[in-house]
Amino acid sequence: MRARSWGHHLLAAPEERTGTRAARPTPGALFVGRERELAFLSASTEAAFDGAGQVAVLSGPAGIGKSRLVREFLARINRKRARTHVVHCLPRTTNTPLALVRQTLLAVGANQSGGAFADSIDRALYLRLTDPAPPPLPELETLSEHMIRKRSRSIFVELVMVACRSEPMVLVVEDAHWMDPGSRSYLDKLIKGIDGLPLLLLLTTRPTEQAPVTDAVLNLPPLGQRDCMMLLGSLAETRKLDGAAMETLVERSADNPFFLEELAYASKSGNDPATDVPGSVQAVIESRIAGLAPQVRALLYAIAVIGTPAPTPLFSALLKLDPGAVESRLKQLTTAGFLTVDEDGATFRHMLLHETAYAMLSPDDRANLHGEVALLLEAEHELPLPEILAWHWQEAGEKDRAIGYWTKASNAALYRAAGRAAISFAQKGLDLIEPTRPDSARQEQNLQLSLAAALMTRLGYGADEVGQAYYRAHDLSAQTGSMKARLRSLLGLWVHTWVAGRLPESLSHGRALLELAEKVDDPALRLQGHGGIGSVLLHSGGLDGARQHLEAGVALVGDAPPDTVSVQNAEVTCVAYSAWVAALQGRTSAMHEHVAHCAALSERIANPFSVAIYQSLCSDVLMCAGDVDGCASLAEKAIEVSKAQRYPFWLGTGLVLYGWALSQGGPTARALELVEEGMAGFASTGARVQRANWFGVHAEVLLIAERLPESAEAVANAIDYAEATGDSWYLPRVHAVASRLQERLGDERAAGFRAAELQRMAHERRLAASFLTLADSVA
Repeated sequence: MRARSWGHHLLAAPEERTGTRAARPTPGALFVGRERELAFLSASTEAAFDGAGQVAVLSGPAGIGKSRLVREFLARINRKRARTHVVHCLPRTTNTPLALVRQTLLAVGANQSGGAFADSIDRALYLRLTDPAPPPLPELETLSEHMIRKRSRSIFVELVMVACRSEPMVLVVEDAHWMDPGSRSYLDKLIKGIDGLPLLLLLTTRPTEQAPVTDAVLNLPPLGQRDCMMLLGSLAETRKLDGAAMETLVERSADNPFFLEELAYASKSGNDPATDVPGSVQAVIESRIAGLAPQVRALLYAIAVIGTPAPTPLFSALLKLDPGAVESRLKQLTTAGFLTVDEDGATFRHMLLHETAYAMLSPDDRANLHGEVALLLEAEHELPLPEILAWHWQEAGEKDRAIGYWTKASNAALYRAAGRAAISFAQKGLDLIEPTRPDSARQEQNLQLSLAAALMTRLGYGADEVGQAYYRAHDLSAQTGSMKARLRSLLGLWVHTWVAGRLPESLSHGRALLELAEKVDDPALRLQGHGGIGSVLLHSGGLDGARQHLEAGVALVGDAPPDTVSVQNAEVTCVAYSAWVAALQGRTSAMHEHVAHCAALSERIANPFSVAIYQSLCSDVLMCAGDVDGCASLAEKAIEVSKAQRYPFWLGTGLVLYGWALSQGGPTARALELVEEGMAGFASTGARVQRANWFGVHAEVLLIAERLPESAEAVANAIDYAEATGDSWYLPRVHAVASRLQERLGDERAAGFRAAELQRMAHERRLAASFLTLADSVA
């Protein structure tokens, strides 16, 4: 019976679905009262077509006539002179990442022949933008999330530009207040580049607290009484009413044209508007729906539950209707002004019609219909997006099924690099969990893991919310006995606590991870476990233990390229830390071997993040070895790649180390600028690890610049931070700086104390002299 798939029609919650596609005008209704707005739009069109791209916003409450104004405006455009396209933001796509971007590209006919693609990565990004469920795209696995977003926005803008350069264009975005957040950034980028394009971008919106995309906002006021009377006079439904009755309708409509038309429909039966027509618009609509024949009303209810545009095959199957019955009932609903029908399916003529029809269903009937819709969708050959099924099962009262689909929806959004949507979907699932149900621990465990990963992408690795989600997932994995969940939560907790500067906790998680990795005999996890323990021990000053674990991790690095970029990043980090330990211990030959190995590993898969790890960490390695030129060279490269890819953690590292290298015989003012810029950027990530040594570097450069009081403050900050976090690997060099500082200040006793601390720590850790030797300008 079903002629085509309806799998990708997203159906949203009532509170998110307050609205459908923009209202279609009532047949025969006169267009009145908007001459000023039409004149403004006409002038904007002329300017746009002359190459001065224009942006305008029509704003007003529901039913005020925004969409009718757009239709009248488009009808007056010379179609031989320009193309026009209308795309819709719908409540059901508010949490669908890049829904508006996808609609726009498909509407304007942008395709791969537009010449905007430089390589296969661009083509893969285009597919990702236009296909709601794209296949695996290996070309994108090497890109950071930031670079995917950056290049995707550029492709979007270029394709729209290509489309309108060939022919002037009017692009209308209806109901922009329901625009998904991701699409807003794409639209903003298009607006920034609109000057010089033959393009008019016109948006309609209800008033919101969000700042408009442009200052050119037309606020549509209610119609005047004269215009309302003219509108009523054009409607067949009111031709038998006298002037007083028409004035009553106008008064009750509050000069809102849609409300006025609905009241006119309600008076069609000859009721007296003064006494018989319900006073509120919702009551008017309820009265009209109640007056429909039962089988016609049932179809209206089914479409309200499905969401619009509702595909004909879906509601036909839902109500078990033959094509003749469907056509007859749809005709009655369109004639009565409830629906419009096109190739996409049936759509309510206005959001209030949709909302009222949905609310008129009893809770039991709504739940039953949602469940039947979900079953029909699951039977499709091509499954819809998981959030569609999650919502239907949720409204059907089937919480377990809904939770499973919300989990899938969150994971799928993470794969699409849609962090905000991933968080939203995970939280929707968590809201449904009932602790007393048998499977609640497993359900919450999986959702917490999805939520933690999504929060990392939005808030950063060290955010408290990330830790809370991972700790909860870890606790739940003990209840469920899931080894996979336990490993994922431990790996997440190790990264979180390491970045947050909680090194004892991080070490504990790393050891637990390694223990489990040994049990499951997974070399990649063992490498991550050894690397994690080794990195924490280095930061804590335990160099011998760090060397043991790091070399065990290095031994697990195979000759073949790794399967994933995550494993590659772990390999590069482990080898870089091995080089770091060697530099601190004065094993110069081993250090250079590890640095060369690290460089090669960073290039085995095209992965800029691994390159940034190598360049940033190994520039620190070369600083420890006293190789100023080598440190400067790698730090400069780290800055370049980190700026291009927007890696603030590694950018901060590169800037501080390049500033240090520059201070060793160079201009100290510029060196300080770089160090302080790097420290500020690093702090903005929320990371606390490495902060102690950055204060130490800052103290050293300030000492070189002869800014002694500030250097003393930086020394104190470095020592305090090292004591608070346990991140003390740089502390011996801080004491070296402090000793020189106290000599300059004339305090021989304090200088001697710092020198003694330096010698004690250097002896305990068997540190190389090159790490402790300061520049001649300091000494």
